[in-house]
Amino acid sequence: MSSNAPDSGAPRSELDAANPPVPAPGVISGVLSIIAGGAGFGIPIVGMIGSLIGIWLGIMAIRRGRSSRYSPATICGVIGLTLSVLSIAYWVSAVLFESYH
Repeated sequence: MSSNAPDSGAPRSELDAANPPVPAPGVISGVLSIIAGGAGFGIPIVGMIGSLIGIWLGIMAIRRGRSSRYSPATICGVIGLTLSVLSIAYWVSAVLFESYH
């Protein structure tokens, strides 16, 4: 132990509890984007709204991931964005093709 290191005298577990780990930038947005995009396939009208939210969250995750050079956030954002766009395309095509019966 160096003489320059500050020692508060508190046990390590108390120090960890006082400073909880900060989640990586953009990962939460990316995971929520994936969830919203996946839910968009299941529910017709609410799913499209969820997919729009998923698109917004995906773009936000990609921006945060790129700015902090954290590739898992960018990957989650791209997956969520893709799922959300596919979900909207699915419901639009389902409505269009169903009307031709």
